[in-house]
This record gives sequence, C-alpha cells and structure tokens, in this order.
Amino acid sequence: MNKKGRKALHVVEGILRRWDPIGVRPGVLAPADEYDGCAGAILSLVARGASVRELAEHLAKIRGKMMELEPDPERDLATAREIIAALRSQADDYNFPPKEKPALSGRASWLRGQDSNLRPVG
Repeated sequence: MNKKGRKALHVVEGILRRWDPIGVRPGVLAPADEYDGCAGAILSLVARGASVRELAEHLAKIRGKMMELEPDPERDLATAREIIAALRSQADDYNFPPKEKPALSGRASWLRGQDSNLRPVG
C-alpha cells in the first residue's frame, strides 16, 4: 500500500477506536490496535463506493458476528457516516472517489501497489 493508502488506513483506525463496540477504550484498557484488523476491509469497501448504509451494515456484522455483541444500529450508522465523511473531506489527498461519482468496481489508486495486502470484500 502506498503512503496515501496508509494515511487513509490510519484515519479509519482512529475512527474505529472511537467506535469501540466492546467498550475497552483502545490504548487504555486494551491494545491501541484492538480494531485495526477491521480497517483494511472497511477502507476497501469505501474505496469501491460503498454507501453509508452499506458500511453501517458491515460494522453491524463486525459487532454481531465477529464480536457477538448486541446490535447498535444508530452507533454503527454514525460511525459509517464519520468514516465516509473523513475520507471524502480529504479526497484530494487520497484520490478518494467523490460522492457524485462513486467507484463501482476496482480499487482507488491509493490502494494500488505491489505491497498492498488489502483485498476487496463482498
């Protein structure tokens, strides 16, 4: 993954730490990277043009299936909005697809690279 891709990944990781569905306060009561493993798939979804609703559904699956926690659709939707807004606000830095023209297939150019370990999900 190139430098811009890593920067975008760090943005998503930071938002996931605030999402904190388990309630472990990453960096305080748990390792700071507690949710970092989820960031790559989320970044891939957003780069492919996922809607806020689709991203919220993905977060709900992480919460329910991976973590076996109770649903919290409002928090998942708010987090999805935050992730997409954060990446779109810096679209020029990341070559992120603009809201008007979402990427329907493939990955954004900042996800391309010989060392990229991200794979599209879904």
